[in-house]
Amino acid sequence: MHRASKTAENAHLLTREFSGGSQYEQRTKRTAQQEWSVSPPLTPLSPPLDFAFSWASHSCLGCWTCRARKVKCEESRPVCKNCTERSLGCDYAPRLKPQRRRRVRSESGTEASPSQHPSSTHPSGCSPTYTSTIEPSLFGSEWSHELPNGLSIHDWPIPLTPTDCQALQHYAEDFIPRMVLRTPRWSSYSFVLLLCSKHALLAHLVLAFSVRDMAKKDDGALHIMAIEHYRIALAMFIDYLGSSERLLWLTFPALWLFIHYEQQYGDDPRALQRHLEGVRDVVASHGPALFSGSSGAFVPMNMGDEERPRQIVSRLALWVIYHDASASTFGFGGSLIRLLNEKYPESIGQIRENSKSMIEAAWGESYPVREQLWDLQLSPLEGLYHECHLLRYELSTVEGGNEDFNLRKLMEVGRELKRLEKEYFPLLHASLLYNDERSTIQSNNYIGPAMYYALVITFERKVWKTRPSIAISKTLQACASLYEREGVGYLWRIAWPMFVAGLETDDLVYQTWIIERFTSMQNLGENLRRAKVVLEKVCLEQRRTGLQVDYLSRIKSGEYQGFVI
Repeated sequence: MHRASKTAENAHLLTREFSGGSQYEQRTKRTAQQEWSVSPPLTPLSPPLDFAFSWASHSCLGCWTCRARKVKCEESRPVCKNCTERSLGCDYAPRLKPQRRRRVRSESGTEASPSQHPSSTHPSGCSPTYTSTIEPSLFGSEWSHELPNGLSIHDWPIPLTPTDCQALQHYAEDFIPRMVLRTPRWSSYSFVLLLCSKHALLAHLVLAFSVRDMAKKDDGALHIMAIEHYRIALAMFIDYLGSSERLLWLTFPALWLFIHYEQQYGDDPRALQRHLEGVRDVVASHGPALFSGSSGAFVPMNMGDEERPRQIVSRLALWVIYHDASASTFGFGGSLIRLLNEKYPESIGQIRENSKSMIEAAWGESYPVREQLWDLQLSPLEGLYHECHLLRYELSTVEGGNEDFNLRKLMEVGRELKRLEKEYFPLLHASLLYNDERSTIQSNNYIGPAMYYALVITFERKVWKTRPSIAISKTLQACASLYEREGVGYLWRIAWPMFVAGLETDDLVYQTWIIERFTSMQNLGENLRRAKVVLEKVCLEQRRTGLQVDYLSRIKSGEYQGFVI
């Protein structure tokens, strides 16, 4: 009786704090009514935007920028319409087309051992034993030593095969355009490539990722090559952690590359969890050096043979924190953020502040003014994106049987959601209005709002145990708008909001649309494929039984495969 009365009392407190009479609920409903007067709500009679058309097949004559982003190019020259509207570099330069790869078993030996290379820095015992799977005739007798961003094979600390060189080109020309909606040359990912040319450990890691990303699903030879690079890097990293020499500029890039590889291609989320716990252990051991004060964050680092600004480490550390927050939603992370909050309460805000000028500081005087203006326009989005990741972690802690803790935590999250709604109202409101502008700024502006509304869905489900229909509609509106502009290639940025909306909506049309998008995305990473499988199973069971399925408990029990999005 006492427990039941306490539960009722807690529910009453939450209802009084966030009930329909509250400013938050009234403003949400009023805002929704105003928005729908301009842009009608999603209904079964007006399904998400892509139902009205089908995507035409991608032309092999389109520019490389559009083909890398997997969007249709209308092929106007010298600059296509898509690239003009999005201020992207339009590339029609002719390229060599790889011939069919042949799995050739070398009888005369393997590639030259890295230990024989004059600039190699890793132990000879870690030399790769794979052979090139691309025919040498493709490159001719003197294949090009040029790599992306003006790099050369002579800049690398390990010897590169023709396959490695093609993988690095793939990283710059195909992978980066899928990661960011901005000029790839001036992105953070592009600077990571420069970092990787400074140490053999990072070189093997970026090659592991690039070769694996370049490989087709059934290309076992490239899969093996990627695993070999990963194995060498892991062995080197273990030796590095056991040594007395710890380089700040090397530790976080290596950890982020390990985490990113596991996020994309890992067979088990527990490997991702172990890497995140490894970051936590590094921070626990070396926290004073990492968070000694904001003034020290701008002291240049000695990176190889040159000095680089310390903001680079802050940006990569922030990415790792976001991975940890995402993993916490599915029970595979959160330990890093918990440590930072408990031991270094101001550190996450400090890292975020230091990372703001990372790209400009990294590229220095060569960074174009146009890109600086782009950064200024995207600053509000990055702020909302950051806040939403931290709230994802906070909501993940509302589990278990401690009702008093859960009540306090939910009230804190509710107040934070109110604050974000007020602070970012123009951005949230604009994401729901119809806008025929086609620009990278506009496309990016759907990401933060989609995450925010997904948080509202999760919060309201935990508080009232009912289906939050308004937040579901807003989430779908933002997701459909991004899909209309960028196709499926960029939806991975809002995979979690789509997943949340798919679980909560009871409309078969919406569920089908979301599952179809996940089906199209599943080749972008193993976690997306697993998310699609779980989403299909949960939606089917919920339609059959009419009850909400606790998919997290089934992941913990092993009934469903785990994933992180």
